[in-house]
Amino acid sequence: MFGLLRFFKPRKREQSVSLYPQGNHHHLEDIFRRVNAEYFEGKLNLKITWFKRRFSTTPRRVILGSYHFRSELIRINSYLDQPHIPLYFVEYIVYHEALHHVLPPVKGKRGKRSIHHPEFKSREKAFKDYLLAKEFSKQIKNQLFKIR
Repeated sequence: MFGLLRFFKPRKREQSVSLYPQGNHHHLEDIFRRVNAEYFEGKLNLKITWFKRRFSTTPRRVILGSYHFRSELIRINSYLDQPHIPLYFVEYIVYHEALHHVLPPVKGKRGKRSIHHPEFKSREKAFKDYLLAKEFSKQIKNQLFKIR
């Protein structure tokens, strides 16, 4: 009987995560509070923090933010906590990640999971400075790839 127990893995306990929302230039809790009030009627109860991303020598993509469903945690790349990064851009990244909570992935064509499905993309365009943020996103990603 005890031999069978080794095949059953216990569920992982949710680890407590240290949150670091206070930046040198941008405070994520304040930004989230404003975004939540303006776009989600203040109904979201998510955690938010900065994260540091190590840069590889062969970069394929730049991650500016992420959302973790299990822990309901938004993580924003600490590179964005700089004076030359406009507030509207950090707000846009926070809004984008919060949208992942509201509009989770769906099964797309051929059963493939779609994270940025049509409804997500449509709702993303509701951000007040969407076009400005998308344009700045191109600039910032070019800068990040040059750093390496």
